Amino acid sequence: TGFSSVIPSFHHKDIVASMKQYVEKGKAKNIKPWVNYYSEKIEVEKSGKLIFPMKIEEVKGSLFITELPRGYDAKKTYKYLNKYVDNGYLKDYVDSSVDNKIEIELLFKRGQQPSLEEVRKKMGATSSQVPNYTLISERGVRVFKKVTEIIELFTEQRLVVTKRRYELLIEDYEERIKKNNEIIRFIKEKHYAQAEKKKNRADFVSYLDKKKFTYSDYLADMAIYRMTKDEVEKRQLLIKEESKALKEFKKIFKSKALIKKKLIEELNDVDDKLSKWLKEQAKIKEDVYKKAAKKVSKKKTTKKKAKKKSKK
Repeated sequence: TGFSSVIPSFHHKDIVASMKQYVEKGKAKNIKPWVNYYSEKIEVEKSGKLIFPMKIEEVKGSLFITELPRGYDAKKTYKYLNKYVDNGYLKDYVDSSVDNKIEIELLFKRGQQPSLEEVRKKMGATSSQVPNYTLISERGVRVFKKVTEIIELFTEQRLVVTKRRYELLIEDYEERIKKNNEIIRFIKEKHYAQAEKKKNRADFVSYLDKKKFTYSDYLADMAIYRMTKDEVEKRQLLIKEESKALKEFKKIFKSKALIKKKLIEELNDVDDKLSKWLKEQAKIKEDVYKKAAKKVSKKKTTKKKAKKKSKK
């Protein structure tokens, strides 16, 4: 569009909760940014600027980087750490990270093991992001001040879409009922028997048009084995079911409260499906971590055995 737009990521559960509150109370719930696979707390300054800190913690007497600031890939991380190796603060580091699970051990010279607080103060890094909610709305380019403004506008549009869906369902089911009624009339009045008296299909379709059938082309192509009492009963049952559904669709379409209720049901469904998907992805990644850990453990065991043999 030629316009800059920087929008932080948010958790789907927070978005759903904010949309639901807007539907129910007329005001969207304020939500905080969230980044998948980032465990540290995202700091939000008064200006709206977001700060993503590095996480350094102590594990069994050793110091590890267990979270990287947003935007730190392997190249940027190694460049950052090598700076401390070059100036002598770090002896080395061991990166055992797997995918998004960060595990970088910091190694110091013998007798120079600093405290966790010192390392955090010395090496703690951050990255930042300044949100810029410049979007294209129904009225053109618009700058939003808060994410809740976008959620409110989006939710209003979703309510329109939800209502339109029921309008289309009403049209669809009215057409289905009309079609099934014509099929019943076509069979009961035995109009199919006129087909053998006509010169060709076009003449038969023309005959059906004159008999005020709307779905003449469809009826002209119906198989003869379907011209039965069972087919009529089946169509009557369909009409009964479709009429019941149509009545419900019309009721929902006319009610603002029911449209809101349906949107909330859809949001809950989206929430459940996305949560399930994230859980499945996390399980897949956890399995990958376990397999990787087993391989590392196996290699270490093999090396130890090789060392023992060589000593013997």
